[in-house]
Amino acid sequence: MMRKRLCILLLCALLLACVQPGSGQNQTQIVQVDALTPSDGIEVRIGERTEKPAGMPAEPEPLPESALPEGALPTPVVADGALYGCDLVCFVDGYGLCCNLGGERADRCRAEVERAVTPDVPPFESHRLLLYADGEAYCLGELRYNTENPQAKNIYGLSYELVVMDSDLVDIEPVEIAWERIAPMERGEEVLFDTVHAGFLSSFDESAQTVGIVTLEMGEVSEDAIEILPDTIGEEETFARVTDRTILTVIGSEYEMPVTRERFFQLLADGYVGFFAPDDEDYFVGCFLRIENGELRYLREMDLAE
Repeated sequence: MMRKRLCILLLCALLLACVQPGSGQNQTQIVQVDALTPSDGIEVRIGERTEKPAGMPAEPEPLPESALPEGALPTPVVADGALYGCDLVCFVDGYGLCCNLGGERADRCRAEVERAVTPDVPPFESHRLLLYADGEAYCLGELRYNTENPQAKNIYGLSYELVVMDSDLVDIEPVEIAWERIAPMERGEEVLFDTVHAGFLSSFDESAQTVGIVTLEMGEVSEDAIEILPDTIGEEETFARVTDRTILTVIGSEYEMPVTRERFFQLLADGYVGFFAPDDEDYFVGCFLRIENGELRYLREMDLAE
């Protein structure tokens, strides 16, 4: 009987030693799991596995890698927008987005095309156009590439579509060019953009930075038709210089875009149809324009909605 009682005491002592601090390397720590909440960010270790308490947010999916080669993305430029009646213009490959940022100066801003890929429907991939101003980043649009045919060019000579109005990521939409201030025309008590003076480009010389123009005057301009006054069509070609103060625009798929001189002449060299009446068409395609002292003051690709 004494031997049996002694064995029981030894067994109890051994069990107590296992749970006392410092009794050995293999220690058991009692954790009140019910007291943990997801906000504690504590991991509960069970054997060799690591489990997070229920309700912890899942790890974000990694963004896809770009299929474009290094250097394929363009470098945007931020320019002063006073010429167009806005705060600044962000040019990408020679095409501009006019922006107002509460009077923010262009020399205090910068822009970039983000290398990271925005998820898109294969085979397309998109990259955000970001404008940095006063410590903030604003998305101005998305450059959308077709990775199955990255070398293909659209009518604007670009290998991507610049998506702005149809993008859910855009923080600042482009503002309209202040045409009423650039070329005002009074009609009754209303001040409108001058839709009288117009013409079409008949030739160009990039090396001399000049264009040949056949001038004319317009009658009624509506959403459905434009009226040409035949008696006003010039009999001879008029030449005008394109300078760094010339306002040049084209009609994009979503909005009107200012273009740089370099892009303007590249469009002419590529046979951009917006400036010319195609050979197999009999309707007029032209531009609103003004020439002052041999200099092209502005050239605005014509839109029937004017």
